[in-house]
Amino acid sequence: MMTSRILAIVVAAACSVGGMAASATNLKPIEPLALQNVVETTARELLLPGAMVLLRTPQGQFAVGYGATELGGTIPSTMSR
Repeated sequence: MMTSRILAIVVAAACSVGGMAASATNLKPIEPLALQNVVETTARELLLPGAMVLLRTPQGQFAVGYGATELGGTIPSTMSR
C-alpha cells in the first residue's frame, strides 16, 4: 500500500508543471511515452511486480500499465485487472 502511494506521488510530481495551483492553460502537453517511461522506471526502482497509473488532465485520460498482476506472474497489468 505504501509503495502504491509513493508511486502515485512520484508520477504526480513528474507530471506537474508549476505546483498544485497550476491552471489548465499552464499544463505542458502529456507525452504518453514519457509517462510510460516514468512509471516503468519508478516501478523498477520500488521493486514492484506491476503498477497501473490513470492520469486525468484537461488534455484527456492517460492509462499506463507496467509488469504483471502478481509477483512472478505473466498476466499484464491493465485497467480491467
